[in-house]
Amino acid sequence: MESPHGDLEDPEPEDGGTESYIKKVYAIVIVCAISSVLFSIIVQFAVLAGRPSSQVEQVSFQVIGDWGRRGLYHTPEVAQAMTEVAKTHETQFVCTAGDNFYQDGISNASDPSIAVSWTDVFTQPEILKKWYPTLGNHDYYGNVSAELNIPGDVWEMPDRYYAKELVLGDSSVLLLFLDTPSMVFKYGIMALNDPKIKHNLDTAHSTFEQLSWIDDTLEESSACIKILVGHHPMYKEYLNSTTAMNIRKLLQPIIDKHHVTAYIAGHEHNLQYREVNGVKLFISGGGSQLDDLVPTSDPMYDPDTTWAKRTRGFLSVVANKSGILYEMFNENQEVVYTTNTQFNSTYNPCWS
Repeated sequence: MESPHGDLEDPEPEDGGTESYIKKVYAIVIVCAISSVLFSIIVQFAVLAGRPSSQVEQVSFQVIGDWGRRGLYHTPEVAQAMTEVAKTHETQFVCTAGDNFYQDGISNASDPSIAVSWTDVFTQPEILKKWYPTLGNHDYYGNVSAELNIPGDVWEMPDRYYAKELVLGDSSVLLLFLDTPSMVFKYGIMALNDPKIKHNLDTAHSTFEQLSWIDDTLEESSACIKILVGHHPMYKEYLNSTTAMNIRKLLQPIIDKHHVTAYIAGHEHNLQYREVNGVKLFISGGGSQLDDLVPTSDPMYDPDTTWAKRTRGFLSVVANKSGILYEMFNENQEVVYTTNTQFNSTYNPCWS
């Protein structure tokens, strides 16, 4: 009997119908797959559109030297000035130009001087994101190994000298942190009568090893900005500085060879600037107690000194698409000296 609902069986396909049916199924599968891929791409673009660019537009940091004096000599005022500048300049980290702990460094990684001179003074979060230290001669009077092992996530000192590279635009900023006390000849003489200095020098890399590392690291880097930070300056306002001559003889050939952007030092307890062979040279040693400058009328005053001031303070460096801005600030948050390297459409090494 014929069903009142009609034939419930699937009709037999006509000749060639099976092949046509399979093609339709494949076509549907392919269309679905393509649609899925397109949908995924659209979603990814939508997500990326809502994200900030992965290209870093600015590197901003501060350099303070000769600062670790248990909060004395107006260091808290310097710290407050650094904090206010960090807010306006979006400072990402702080570098030290050495002499982190007076008078005789620290004895171990839990030495009370660490808190008294550092974390109890530089308390504001804007300037406690990350610190990259270098060693000064006063650090060599104590336990250098202890400074490499100060606990926590802020103080980052992986070795006596080391490198940090930070992305900027289509390139990067290379920072080399140097161990200049081990290069100074007179400390070798002092070590004859000082077991602490002797131990620190004996356990340091040789001057030849460090200079080779500096040369090789600069040679291998394609960074658009190359900045060196160390304790001892190559030049100062006093012409007859044997230590400056010592460091200059060792570093200047390498700095000139690799067209280094700037060398930032401390040791002198003031702020200074000059430019030699296109390299900007800063002294940022105004973190606490001050030294007198040689008067400009003195025959030993170096007339090639561009600027020098007996003042507490620090250096701020900001690199972005416009160029590199260097500003010296005093403890009252006032700009006391500024210079820059400008980028433009014809010269912009960090953006292709």
